[in-house]
Amino acid sequence: MNILFSRQNIYIEYMSPIIIKVNSENDADTKDKEIVEYIEKGVPVFVLIYMEGCGPCMATRPEWEKIKDEHFSKQVIVADIDQAVLPKLEKLKGKITSKIGEIGGFPTMVSIIKNGDKVEDYSGDRKLDAFKEWIESTIASSGGAKFVGGSKFVGGRKTKSRKGSKKSKRTKRCMKGGRKWSLKYKKSINCNRPRGFSQRQYCKYGRK
Repeated sequence: MNILFSRQNIYIEYMSPIIIKVNSENDADTKDKEIVEYIEKGVPVFVLIYMEGCGPCMATRPEWEKIKDEHFSKQVIVADIDQAVLPKLEKLKGKITSKIGEIGGFPTMVSIIKNGDKVEDYSGDRKLDAFKEWIESTIASSGGAKFVGGSKFVGGRKTKSRKGSKKSKRTKRCMKGGRKWSLKYKKSINCNRPRGFSQRQYCKYGRK
């Protein structure tokens, strides 16, 4: 589910992550291709590699799984991988180890962005809030969602703004350069509920 957040006619779409679990060799090849396809499309990928019976892994995984209920400013992939299956994920493992070397400890968490050109391991706190901050900061560094004026840019895709933004632009044009307001515009101002600083000043002091 996606959530649309509005602030001052700027619309930001927050998206649920796509969760991929790899804990069996049966579908390892399919999951390997799926994850790598997302990487090559420029979708940020976040990977937790765990080992069964590992105490720190058992403590970390419940917090990691909570990410599925969160929303982020760009579509992301969150993968949960059993280290016993990792050798079967040849393409994904190759992309990770070519950047950070062999994986020697567990759990290991890495981010993969910029079509696989940038891979970084994570060494911060292993709590949900810390994971969320890490994901959003990684999205920002990957050139994530950009929001300008009344338009939204999600993953480099521009969408049209809501109609409400047009009114604010017309108001700005009326105010630009200290121009006189039209009589029609003045009559439209409701001094019981003025909108913005300029209308409040007009209602308080009047304007020629």
